[in-house]
Amino acid sequence: MIFFGFIRKNIIVAYYWPVDATLLALISKYQNQAFTWEKNSLALQFHPEVTIRELERLFIGHGLEISVTSDVTVTKLRQNTATKP
Repeated sequence: MIFFGFIRKNIIVAYYWPVDATLLALISKYQNQAFTWEKNSLALQFHPEVTIRELERLFIGHGLEISVTSDVTVTKLRQNTATKP
């Protein structure tokens, strides 16, 4: 595996990805913008721009995965991503 990165607040920041990862997004300047690895790893090296409606679709569409992840609930995700007045 080729991998270099660091962990900040339980998030792995990757500069290179594992050789068996599936590349999902890239740009000419940085070749590793997003990848999946094994069955439960998603790495993003960019800030996805999504609307509240799109987030809600993600929460609903991935409810099963969220429900089996310790300390994560759809309610908590909604609270953490709520627009602040």
